[in-house]
Amino acid sequence: MPVFIGFMEDKDTRLFQINREQYGIPHIFAKTREEAIYGAGFVHAQDRLWQLQMRRMISQGRISEIFGESGLKLDQFIRNMGYLESAQRIIYGLSPDAKQILQSYANGINDGVASLYMLPPEFWITNSKFQEWTIYDSITFSKLLSLSNVNDYMDEFMKSRFDEMYGREMNKRICSLGAENQFGSDVSQILEEELNPLLKGKPNLSQNFNQNISQIEKSIPEYYSNFILPTLKASNGWVIHGNHTITGQPYLANDPHLDNSMPSQWYQLEMNWGSNFAVGGSLPGLPFVLSGRSQHFSWAMTTLYADSADFYEEKLKFDGQWLYLFKDQWLPAKVVEETIIIKDKQPLTYERISTHHGPIVEFYFNFDKSQRSNEGHYYSLQTILSIDDTESIEGILNFQSGTDLKESMEQLKKITYPNNAMVVASKDHIGYIQTGRQVIRDGHPDDSVFVKCGWDGKNEWLRYVNISETQTLFDPPRGYIVVANNKIIPENKYGLGRNTQPSARGKRLDFLIRDQIKNGRKFTMNDMKKLQLDFVDSYVQEVLPIFIKLLEKFHSDNQWFDKRIIEILRKWDGSMDSNSKAAALWNYFEEKYILQFHEHIEKHFIDQWHDSKLFDSFIFKNFIDLYHSLDGDILRYSLYCNHKEGDKKCITNIYISLQEAYNELQLQFGNNWSWGQIKTQYYPHTPFTNTALKFFFDKEIQYQGNKRTPSVSQHNHQYQGLTAANYRQLISMDPDDVNYYVVDTGISGNLLSQHYDDQQKLWAQGKYLEMRIGQQEYNINLRISPQRF
Repeated sequence: MPVFIGFMEDKDTRLFQINREQYGIPHIFAKTREEAIYGAGFVHAQDRLWQLQMRRMISQGRISEIFGESGLKLDQFIRNMGYLESAQRIIYGLSPDAKQILQSYANGINDGVASLYMLPPEFWITNSKFQEWTIYDSITFSKLLSLSNVNDYMDEFMKSRFDEMYGREMNKRICSLGAENQFGSDVSQILEEELNPLLKGKPNLSQNFNQNISQIEKSIPEYYSNFILPTLKASNGWVIHGNHTITGQPYLANDPHLDNSMPSQWYQLEMNWGSNFAVGGSLPGLPFVLSGRSQHFSWAMTTLYADSADFYEEKLKFDGQWLYLFKDQWLPAKVVEETIIIKDKQPLTYERISTHHGPIVEFYFNFDKSQRSNEGHYYSLQTILSIDDTESIEGILNFQSGTDLKESMEQLKKITYPNNAMVVASKDHIGYIQTGRQVIRDGHPDDSVFVKCGWDGKNEWLRYVNISETQTLFDPPRGYIVVANNKIIPENKYGLGRNTQPSARGKRLDFLIRDQIKNGRKFTMNDMKKLQLDFVDSYVQEVLPIFIKLLEKFHSDNQWFDKRIIEILRKWDGSMDSNSKAAALWNYFEEKYILQFHEHIEKHFIDQWHDSKLFDSFIFKNFIDLYHSLDGDILRYSLYCNHKEGDKKCITNIYISLQEAYNELQLQFGNNWSWGQIKTQYYPHTPFTNTALKFFFDKEIQYQGNKRTPSVSQHNHQYQGLTAANYRQLISMDPDDVNYYVVDTGISGNLLSQHYDDQQKLWAQGKYLEMRIGQQEYNINLRISPQRF
């Protein structure tokens, strides 16, 4: 267990203090920003050392050094991304200030490790050691985090497979391409008149689609359809102007949604230096507060879902050297030798090949992890991670230290990646900004969501959106901004965001905030809590009346269907709360309904479609369209719902799925069931979740909600929530008001610590901790004199 109390190395006058409150959250008091960031590294090492170890080893493709051959596939994937070379170059391109920040953080981690009596139990169980943390380690972790944010490319094989099976026109509907095929596309946070003038215009939709890809089902890497890395699933953030709050100053909320884990992905802390401070949620491995507040500002971030990566199919040949085809010429490929160290085995050395698009991703695996043939097909991956990002760190820290909001937002334009939608506030103003480089491509805008032909010269990246074209918003007349992975900007000349899917969470939050402002009722902090803890599925709520009419309209063709099901749904408002009987029925129905689609397509693609917002947009729009359809309409007989000649399969599937869901619930629970009996939140520990040790390290709690509720919980087929709002914060810019936060586990990653899961029950019950700021009475005080300053 780490030392939380007393003096350490008290040989210098440069003492600074780390105070701990009841739940172990650290509050760092230092004289300079560098010392405060040193303190952040120190407490990250005290509480999350194994998490730091895993983040470093995963981000550098070195898991095999700890776990042997079982980690080899992941290591090969990471090495093949090619970003480690960029990380090395970034070190030399950083400014002296940025280097000092990262070095101070690394020093804090290393001294924090030195302060421990012994390493956490995971090190002993795996017989591994901790090497000193370096600047390179933080840079590679930031690359990994950005890679998990660039998650649109994971869907490109799935969409291309659907394209191959059904053709582009039908696939537009299945994959919700364009606003006309999206459900809820009317919710856009940036209005036409608020769009950056440099973005105004219409995209060129007259170009032909590029459909040169073939045999996707034989050649695609199944591995990539199963998300070998955790992705930044979603987040909610919103800000309300002081004109509409009880205090007269802005309120801001944020709850990022990452994969559940023990310990939490997030770590609460406060850093004080001089008259400045930063408090909120940090990610161990990085030296700043990513979601929180400072003396003058507060900020929240969500995934933008920008299309900033592309797969290209490539033609390769070996003729004394590796060559690739581009515009009828065979060009030399870049070849780099990689060596992976494997525990208890000889190192693996292999060649990594790249075209001008990016690295050839050549490791294809089956579910049993056996390597499979690529059928002569090769794919390269082009991402914004190839950019040597030397400015993001300074941009973030300079923003957090600023005093003028509009001026300081310019610092956020320096962020290269990840692509985020940020809302910000000061005591008088609110704002929005898109961060990260966005790609402008050649070709039809809708081609960007598919695997592209790499040798014809079409769909090439032309440039990035420049700083002057960055979309911002400042004090909009409506008085609020919502960012919940929803559609942010309207149609524009570059097609940016054209195929970003709307979100049920964004729709619900936007409606609730807009409605309260319309009714003239000022927001309180309790109102903010209710918004963050809302369990209504707005898509279900909106469509439910038509869905019931659909069931009644075609019931005569399905006399076997139990009408008691309709009565359960008729009494429901779409809330996915724990006491709801209808919520359990609906979620069981969705699990059954997805099995009624795409019988000719591989199951892993169907699962991927189901887990995405594409499925949500498709089914809810489809319910409405089916209700309004006429006899003989292709919607009733489409190939994608396993139609066989002579039946109305697309409608019958709904009845079949509902009846199966009802029957299963009856069999399991009789007549009395509720969503809270079934739904849980599961928190796995890496790597012990797949071993007998899971009973000690893993946690599971009862919960509610689904992937579309503001209080989100995306579950697997066993109704275990694997993604949720791992960190919640509510901030008032009134200096006399109380701010709140909570994480979904606890501050410590040490199984033996009382803080391993002491916030979990609070989180599940919708409770918060007060975000304490400044010098107060604390439970534990530790004074440190670092010799490095």
